[in-house]
Amino acid sequence: MSAPAAENLNVYTSLFQQISDKTRLKILLYLHEEELCVCNLMDLLQVSQPSVSQHLRKLRDAGIIQVRKQGQWKYYRMNMDFPQYSVLLKLINDMPSLKGEIERLKQDERRITCTM
Repeated sequence: MSAPAAENLNVYTSLFQQISDKTRLKILLYLHEEELCVCNLMDLLQVSQPSVSQHLRKLRDAGIIQVRKQGQWKYYRMNMDFPQYSVLLKLINDMPSLKGEIERLKQDERRITCTM
């Protein structure tokens, strides 16, 4: 295998390692629908803030997602400049949408909200 082909294979291996975790995959499915903050993801995933932050850090370090800071809040979104974004998008588009879960979260008036 040539050096460029081996490097390319390593990039895809890294991508598949990141999305092989169920929580990170769900985060990507949510972020495919819209930009969200940590508290939104905590509510959607029903996991702690440290857990969500750890998964977001891994995805951000891999270049798969981006963060935007606004005041005290950080908002996460898919990185459309990620080199394998088109491959990731094909995979995500083949999976069930989680948009309904986001809509239910928006309609839940009992929850504390930072953005919605």
